[in-house]
Formats: sequence, structure tokens, C-alpha cells
Amino acid sequence: MAVRPGGRKRSLSKKVSSFNMYMDQVYQIRAIMEATGEVKDAPVIRELLDEALGARRRKALGFTDSKEPPGQGTAETLHTHPDPLAEANEARRAGISWAECWPKAPAGSFD
Repeated sequence: MAVRPGGRKRSLSKKVSSFNMYMDQVYQIRAIMEATGEVKDAPVIRELLDEALGARRRKALGFTDSKEPPGQGTAETLHTHPDPLAEANEARRAGISWAECWPKAPAGSFD
């Protein structure tokens, strides 16, 4: 269970949500699970959802990600950065596991 910055634990909702992931998302979730040693996908998906919602909140408030070069839109950014999934697929064909292709998450980031 995740803990809030104030030390209080977050409670899980009783509402069950299910959705169909795209195949590339399934592979990426599996890679994260292998890299972090996580057994179930639900905590990984919850953590990714938290990150995405936080990024959306920051964007709505006008905060920018310091990693993004100033003045570049999404289209330009996609063309200037290599596709990590394509690189991982090439590595997979070469016999390297997904876990080796995926960057290691900091310890405790998926607790």
C-alpha cells in the first residue's frame, strides 16, 4: 500500500476497473515487473497511473518538465529522441531480455 508524504496510508477504492491494454503496454508492464521484481501487475499500473496523473496536474498548472528541451513540441520531441520500445525490440531479437533493456527503478518505488 502506498504511503502519502504526510505518512498516512492511501486506501484502495472498492470500485474495480478493468481495461484492455495494448500489446506494447503489456510488454512494457512485464519489463517493469521483471526489472523491479514485482510479481503482480496491479501495483505497477497504479504507480504508473499516479505518475501520469501527477504529470497531467503539473501540466494543467503550467509547470513544465525540466527534461523537455524548451521550445520543442511533442512532434519535434518524438523525432529527436530514439524510440526505446524499438530499441528494446531489437535487443529482444538479439536475445537480450526486457529486464536488461529497461532502466532499473529506484528501490521502493513500487511498494
